[in-house]
Amino acid sequence: MGHIDVDDLPLSQGLKAEITAWDSEYQAAFNSHYPPDSGFGSPEMEVRHIAEGQQLARKMQEELGEGYKVDYCT
Repeated sequence: MGHIDVDDLPLSQGLKAEITAWDSEYQAAFNSHYPPDSGFGSPEMEVRHIAEGQQLARKMQEELGEGYKVDYCT
């Protein structure tokens, strides 16, 4: 289906805030002018960000239930 705006989903405000903060961290690391130059400050930061994304995907699936399928891609 593609990307969906977090505000269009029936999620708790707390989870929406967590997702928004996580996405902001990614956007700060992304270089839109030259994407190959994108990156986190360290490999450890990238590993942490990925782990947080996986956890957020699990939380989303729990809140949304069986009517939705949440996939996390790196």
